[in-house]
Amino acid sequence: MCIRDSSIKHLLLNFSDTNFNDIGCSSLGNLLACLPKVKLLQLLIHTTKVTSAGISQLCDTIASLPLVELHLDLRWTYIDDKGLEDLSKIIYRLPLLAALSIDYYTTSSLSKLDDYSSKLTKTISQLSSITELTLSFSDVRRIGDRTVTQFIPISRLLRKLELYFGGTALTDFGVSSLANVLKNLYLLAFFTINVDKTDVSDYGLTALFEAFSQMKLLSTVKLDFKGCHGVSDGLVHSFADRIALNSKPLQFCFGIT
Repeated sequence: MCIRDSSIKHLLLNFSDTNFNDIGCSSLGNLLACLPKVKLLQLLIHTTKVTSAGISQLCDTIASLPLVELHLDLRWTYIDDKGLEDLSKIIYRLPLLAALSIDYYTTSSLSKLDDYSSKLTKTISQLSSITELTLSFSDVRRIGDRTVTQFIPISRLLRKLELYFGGTALTDFGVSSLANVLKNLYLLAFFTINVDKTDVSDYGLTALFEAFSQMKLLSTVKLDFKGCHGVSDGLVHSFADRIALNSKPLQFCFGIT
């Protein structure tokens, strides 16, 4: 693999559903080192044989790029707690990063996985340049409230936020903490959250609804709480009535059972 063109700024690499492994990551690191002007990197390695060792080999090279956008699809790999920790370290070294998306899934039974994923969200929170953020930990049962409660963005530039925590250990405590964070994101216009198949109930969603009512620029909200047995129809209907009476136009998309 040899592409030597210092003018390349946008790079999409799709190795999904292949035998791509740690050796491939090493070669990929050498490739990226030849492309010092890449500002947008999209790396898709889901359903591959990459481990934490492989992603760690890429970290220093990725951190050396002047990235404005970084999109990582890490589902169904062998990246565990060590890999998440190394990702935290490289993201902190990307001061120009404006858009970030991470899609992560693992069947790992590591009991402290939530601790490492919370390090990742805490690091992301320290990015003062971030305007668009997508985090997906769907169906990773070891991830829950700690990951969410560490998310306290210092950036007031965040305009779009998408969080996918369906099938995780998220509870009302985590959602309520998130609601308090949202109130301080003054420029947020688009918000998506998926909490389907979790223990989130009326209590957590009420906290979210209260936060929405205080967000002046919020225009579009997508909520998915299918399979949340603690959520009542009455709460949804009540909030729908409040939307109808709201002076600002809000577009809501509900995913319910």
